[in-house]
Amino acid sequence: MLSTLSVNLKKFKPKLCIDCKHFISDGDLGKFGKCSLYPKIEENNMYYLVNGNKDVKNIEYSYCANVRNDDDRCGKEGKFHKRKYLRRP
Repeated sequence: MLSTLSVNLKKFKPKLCIDCKHFISDGDLGKFGKCSLYPKIEENNMYYLVNGNKDVKNIEYSYCANVRNDDDRCGKEGKFHKRKYLRRP
């Protein structure tokens, strides 16, 4: 029974935000990383008024911790998690 439990624990690997292609690093340990899937929309700062282009430099994104705690977004199970690299066996 113990060997079955250890095999099941090895199979379970949580989907970590730091391994996701949508993760934006905070430059530290990933503690305050953000998710590129969930921009905070502010109408006044989204487009340049002169040419109508999107202002991509100043877009703020939601923190990964908030996104993962919200079941309507990614949630604890990581519904929208996409690996940023493939592991080879």
